[in-house]
Amino acid sequence: MQSICEGFLKDDTKPCIHSIGKKNDFCDLPEMFRCTEFIRRNEPTLSYSTIKNSFCKRKLYLSYICGYELLVKPLPMKLGEVVGQFLDHFHDAEKKKPFPNISQFENEEGELPIQIAGIVGLMRGYTTKEFDSMKGKTQSYFRWMEEGYPVIHGFMDLMIYDEKMGFEFKYTKKPETYSSKFIMQDQIGSYFLGNSKIERITVRTIQVPELRLAKNETIEDYTQRVTNDFISRPLHYIHNTSFWRSEFNYDEIRERYKMIANEILRYIEMGGMKYFYQSNSPQTCFGERTGTAVSNCEYLNICSSGVVSDQIYRKKEVK
Repeated sequence: MQSICEGFLKDDTKPCIHSIGKKNDFCDLPEMFRCTEFIRRNEPTLSYSTIKNSFCKRKLYLSYICGYELLVKPLPMKLGEVVGQFLDHFHDAEKKKPFPNISQFENEEGELPIQIAGIVGLMRGYTTKEFDSMKGKTQSYFRWMEEGYPVIHGFMDLMIYDEKMGFEFKYTKKPETYSSKFIMQDQIGSYFLGNSKIERITVRTIQVPELRLAKNETIEDYTQRVTNDFISRPLHYIHNTSFWRSEFNYDEIRERYKMIANEILRYIEMGGMKYFYQSNSPQTCFGERTGTAVSNCEYLNICSSGVVSDQIYRKKEVK
């Protein structure tokens, strides 16, 4: 095997002098995250986020191979994480997941931003209407292995003990997006492959509040108004779409995953980043416009300037 890294080793136990981590699958070079020599020997291990990012090969390289992430996460990502922390706490059967620390968002007057206040209002309504009644294992890890295919791993939001049911939660302004099997097939298909006992997975979307802060209204009053609105029309805010194991074409899903893994291997063999080509278009780079804000790809700064600024990005932590 010809080396693509100057630290390459002809050693069965360690692929490269720069290899680190429990399996020697990560890299200690400042501009790299994963060990490319390890990937060449063992094939890449994929997650749903890797599969999703593979639509733009440059994004795949920057996120998966280089491991760059934003120092400051965009607001939609932060809000989704807060909702996820609430749901982990509510649905955890072992009661080990902590209540989210929302005080970190308070201003000097001790007030929450309206977006966080809206989430608090929703979650009060969520528990009042007992949508938190299902208990199980939150952030349930799965790992799928089959000879001839890449390893697929990740976490499902909720697995109900002994009931062969799973849940995926989405906090969104467009719940209808996640009701399509066509859109959800990679994520839900991965869960079914990784959890052989589960027969049904329900995607529960939670609608972002559309209520605006009224003139002279306090944040606490606004929070309570969101709660009252949720209680009065819960089905406006909560949408459940269930998918069954028998609905999916697993041969097609397996082959797609194999193709993505083979692409990663091929581009690494060819010479690195320049072969992980950009899908530069308004749809991939700028995404969806919401009001006056545009949800840009997190790597747009790198692609447009050619520079990785340490004021904007950091390398992910090796775990």
